[in-house]
Amino acid sequence: METDVIDIYDGCKIKRPEPADLEYEIPYESFPMTDPLTYHNFLSAIMVIEHRAKGQPEMLRKIEKILAVLRLFKVGSVSAIRTEWNTTSLLQIGGISSTIGHTQINFKYELSKDDEKKLQTFFKIIEPKIPSAVVQKGDGEINYITIAFERYNDSLLKSDIPESQMTSAIMCLEALYLRDEERAELAERLSQRVALLLSFFNYNPLEVFNILKKSYDIRSRFVHGSKIEEDTQRNLMKLVEKVIDYARMSLVIFLILQDSIKKDKFIGLLNNSLLDNRTKQKLKEMIDTEFTWLMDDNSV
Repeated sequence: METDVIDIYDGCKIKRPEPADLEYEIPYESFPMTDPLTYHNFLSAIMVIEHRAKGQPEMLRKIEKILAVLRLFKVGSVSAIRTEWNTTSLLQIGGISSTIGHTQINFKYELSKDDEKKLQTFFKIIEPKIPSAVVQKGDGEINYITIAFERYNDSLLKSDIPESQMTSAIMCLEALYLRDEERAELAERLSQRVALLLSFFNYNPLEVFNILKKSYDIRSRFVHGSKIEEDTQRNLMKLVEKVIDYARMSLVIFLILQDSIKKDKFIGLLNNSLLDNRTKQKLKEMIDTEFTWLMDDNSV
């Protein structure tokens, strides 16, 4: 946090931790098993939410949906490490829950006051698009979007080596950009489609293409147990973060477009745009129409 507080919407804000937020009392006899100081090294911001819900399960789904949006806003391992409940209902009780031990801080990003309006716009548009299966497993349809989300979250949140994080990010891209029946020349097809689509969002298409081709090779070597060169190892985390960013941006795009165009038709449009300028212009017009808010706001 580079500012004291950022309002996401009326009833939800993110604030910088204060000394009082880090003070807790626990029974002496439970101290060895319950050390509230454990999570302080992870805590960088506090989200405060006021929301009407039937109970904690519904509220947890709301929290997870907000966290999913924050992970898409920028590349960051955003997760709830401790939750404190306060209720005005006589039939519900408050309390504290902790997820310490399941949190891996792989990637961080800063929030400044300049991000406030961008985040508000981003949240307003993206939050309704998050599938229910993303925030509660077993609820709702499992499709390419939910599969891609699962792999994206793995790349950000799992405690793993960079090669595994890169593999998860590439699997996210595969779920979005490849058809079910496609089995050959996956690296070439995937790299071309991602590079073309992200070029409409001010990404350098040649850089995207080359990074994905290189990353696909690293992923293949990792999966098959082959050695990765030392030069590649030294710059691996930078490469991983770029691939995760491509996955993040691609998820945002496919979330917005999923209701207006079928995946296979959209992939066909990408393929044809590589060869035909008229099709590419049609694709550009679609992007300009659907993502005016993003282009103007430069949110992501």
